[in-house]
Amino acid sequence: MKLSPESRKFIEDLRLYLFSTGKSDNEIEDIVAELEDHLWEAEKRGKSIIDIIGNSPKEYMEQFANEMKFDIKQWTGYGAMMILGVFAFVLMGDVINRDTDYSWFELIGYPLLTVCFLLLFMKVMKFLAGVRKKSVGWIVLLLISAIQIGGFVLLIWLDNRYGETVIHFNSTGNIVLFCLSALIFIGGSIWSKSLVLIVIPIFLYLPEYVLMFTPLKEDLQMVISHLISLLGILIYLFFVNRKENRFE
Repeated sequence: MKLSPESRKFIEDLRLYLFSTGKSDNEIEDIVAELEDHLWEAEKRGKSIIDIIGNSPKEYMEQFANEMKFDIKQWTGYGAMMILGVFAFVLMGDVINRDTDYSWFELIGYPLLTVCFLLLFMKVMKFLAGVRKKSVGWIVLLLISAIQIGGFVLLIWLDNRYGETVIHFNSTGNIVLFCLSALIFIGGSIWSKSLVLIVIPIFLYLPEYVLMFTPLKEDLQMVISHLISLLGILIYLFFVNRKENRFE
């Protein structure tokens, strides 16, 4: 079944819109499959996407969203997995850098920021589903990324300036934290049916860890580590994207 580019874009926008409003993945796929059949039949008769949905795609998407319930169970799982994922990234990085002292700023701040960014992400995705200009979408995503980075930078600054250690882990504790982080990444990959949560930590932390045993200066180690991590992640995402496009 080959839909027109306009119909395919609307289908993807609808999927994104319904997802960002907290609908069940299974229900979304059922509706998308049914709509694809409907659009295909309409296009065979010479009708365009505008003839089906009218001049306001967002209103058409809202009609679907209003008829569907918010999936509390699914989004509770997403929220929990995001919080665990953030902690796993933070903990694994801290273990490698031998910096496993934590204050209340970190213990409370990371989960709080994660929940706030999840809610912001849902709002932004809902907005982007109704945006037709790609340039606007990219600008919004850049702004959101800047806000996220700024939030974590502010948390680190507050912790360095005012934070007092309330939890300290010794060598045995560091091993436990590392294993716990690895288990979270593996569990998250199984849950999401994706290797992203395994591949990205490997590219992020393995180069840094290996370079620690070289005679290179610390600044040079950091530069090389970041370059390897960035290139590795970009190459991985490139192949993932190409594989997905091949199956479309």
